[in-house]
Amino acid sequence: MKLKRPLNQFLASTAMLAAVSLQAQPEVRVDYRFYTVSPQTYEDLKTELDANSPIRMGGRVAHGHTRINLQWRPIMIPSSSGCTVSRIDADLGLRYTLPQLELTHPNEELSARFAQSYDILHAHEIGHGNLAIEAAREIDRQLVGMGHSGSCAELEQQAIAIAGEIYKHYKEKELEYDRITDHGRNQHAQAEANAHSKTHTDVPLHAFN
Repeated sequence: MKLKRPLNQFLASTAMLAAVSLQAQPEVRVDYRFYTVSPQTYEDLKTELDANSPIRMGGRVAHGHTRINLQWRPIMIPSSSGCTVSRIDADLGLRYTLPQLELTHPNEELSARFAQSYDILHAHEIGHGNLAIEAAREIDRQLVGMGHSGSCAELEQQAIAIAGEIYKHYKEKELEYDRITDHGRNQHAQAEANAHSKTHTDVPLHAFN
C-alpha cells in the first residue's frame, strides 16, 4: 500500500500558483519526485527517512526539498529615442522531492500520522515555491516598461543586472523563511499545537533548500 498525494497536491499547488502568477505570467512547471519509506511503526519513521532520503548536502540529510530553476530574458523594442523593455520571458521550474509511505500491511494509525507530518512538510516546500513565484513577479513588475536612451544591448545588460539583484533578494528571503520555520520543524510544531494537545511524540519532518 502506497500513500502519496501527487494529484491532489498538484491540483492544490497549481491553484496557488495560478492565483499568484496572474500578474507576472511566468511559465511555471511543477514536478513531484517521491522516495519510499517503509517503517514498521511510527517510531521507526525518522530512521527510514534518514536512510532513504536522496536529499543530502554537506553531510546532512533532509526529508523534503524544492528545486527552483528560474530563467528570464528581457524582450525589448527599439525606437528613435532609445529602447524599452516590452515584456519578460520567464520560465520557472519547481521540483518538489518528498517521501511516500509504502506499507506491506495496512496500518491506519501509522498512515494517518505520516499523512499529518507529510502535509506540514509539503506546505513548507510550497512556501519555497511561492517565494520563487514572487521573485518572477517582482522581476516582471520592475523591468517591464523600463527605458534607456542608448542601445538595446545596454538596456539588456541593465535589466539583467537588476533582475539578478531581485533574485538575490528573494534567495535571502528563502534563507529567512527557513530560519523562522527551522526548515519546517516549527511549521510542524505550530500546526500540531493548533490541531490538538500532544499525547505522543511525533517525528518532525524537515527540509533544507
